Amino acid sequence: MESVLTPMRKRLIETSAGNLLIEAQITQPSVPVGTLLEHFAAIHSYNCEGGTGFCCCAPKEYLVFINANRTVENETYFLACALAHYRLEHFEIPQPRSAEQEKKVTAEAEYFADCLLMPEKWLRWACDDRTVTQPEARELARRFDVPLEALYRRLCYLGIPFIPT
Repeated sequence: MESVLTPMRKRLIETSAGNLLIEAQITQPSVPVGTLLEHFAAIHSYNCEGGTGFCCCAPKEYLVFINANRTVENETYFLACALAHYRLEHFEIPQPRSAEQEKKVTAEAEYFADCLLMPEKWLRWACDDRTVTQPEARELARRFDVPLEALYRRLCYLGIPFIPT
């Protein structure tokens, strides 16, 4: 995922996520992403057999459509990715996007979600300079309200040792 992101773009995303936490005065997990998203977007639901949802930008507002029939492992992470598209101005990229552009937009949204939901400072403090065991990882994922896969990805990126499942 992250290999398509330059170090400069990663830093910009980290700063954007950190600034949002500061603006919202959020100082500990779990981040109330749904509440944050409501400040920036009009959220609607729809019914469909496939897909989780989508985002789009109308002339004067940002719209998030959530499939009421979706099967998302983690609602918070899904909403954090939707918020990322808004904060990172992905709607400025002309449509249709190439496969490479789509891969980059997805990687940026996931990286933003990782940084927003699991800021480095919070995660390092929670891990307390020790190797994270499987039971501890499950507890951290619960505390930060993220999928276990996202937690492992973030631990790896930050160089925090862990015992994978």
